[in-house]
Parts: sequence; structure tokens; C-alpha cells
Amino acid sequence: MLTTHPTHKTPSKEATMNTDQTDLILQKTASVAFSYYPEIMIDSPEFDLWSEVNYCLEELPDGVLSTEEHSMLRTLIARAIVDPTKHRETLTDLLFELSDESTAEPDAQ
Repeated sequence: MLTTHPTHKTPSKEATMNTDQTDLILQKTASVAFSYYPEIMIDSPEFDLWSEVNYCLEELPDGVLSTEEHSMLRTLIARAIVDPTKHRETLTDLLFELSDESTAEPDAQ
């Protein structure tokens, strides 16, 4: 559930992100988060959190998500970079909900 933050709403079910896109977003976010530390803006004045968020989303084609979904995702990526322990589960949940995997039929057994 995305109820861990008051601004989160359930994404629309028209989402068309694929698993490769969600995996790449998670990998890039983790990579940036690993390099982040609170004093980075003092040590590296050129550091820009929103540029890093854009980097995490650069492979996502325009129009895949609604404006609201894209905004939610950007915010969660930024939060996960700054505080991965607190926000990674929510980010992973949102990416799963936005992906085509969340609407896939379970394997028949």
C-alpha cells in the first residue's frame, strides 16, 4: 500500500512501464543513494538532487505515466536517494504498481 506518505495516491491502472524500466530506475536510484551523504552539497556544490532524479528517469519514455504519477515517482526517488532506509520500500511498491507486472496474470499451475 502507498499509504506511508499522505501525498501518495493509488496510481492509475493504465500504467505501461515494463519490468526492465522499473529495474533500471531502482538500480540508478540505489547507485545515486549509495553516493549521497548530507554534506554533499557543501563538498560538491555542483550536486543537484533533481538532476540525479532526472538521471534515474532518463530511460522512461514520455507519456508512459500520467503527470501525477510522474510527479509522485520523482518525489519518491528523491526521498529514496536522501533516506533509502525510510523510503525504498515505498518506492519499490510504487514502481511495482506502475509496472505492467502488477497487472500480469499469475502463472497457471
